[in-house]
Amino acid sequence: MKRNPRTAWRQYGDQVMVITPDDRRVHQLNETASFLWNAVGEGEVEAPHLCEQLVKHFEVDPGRAKKDVTRFVNKMVGISVFEEA
Repeated sequence: MKRNPRTAWRQYGDQVMVITPDDRRVHQLNETASFLWNAVGEGEVEAPHLCEQLVKHFEVDPGRAKKDVTRFVNKMVGISVFEEA
């Protein structure tokens, strides 16, 4: 997946604010979602890589990381902030 290039966003401290491109709604990402947003970066990334990063950074169980990443990615794709690569 990758970020939708039409998505506007800003980082404020540890949190990211994202504006969805289709309806211009503002979404405030929590600490974990902001970390994942930054882990995706400007390129393309696969979900397993995000899981690894989450486990390392937050020291969470791999199963929990997979659930969190799946939920995050599905939400971001659903609001057109991420695109399938």
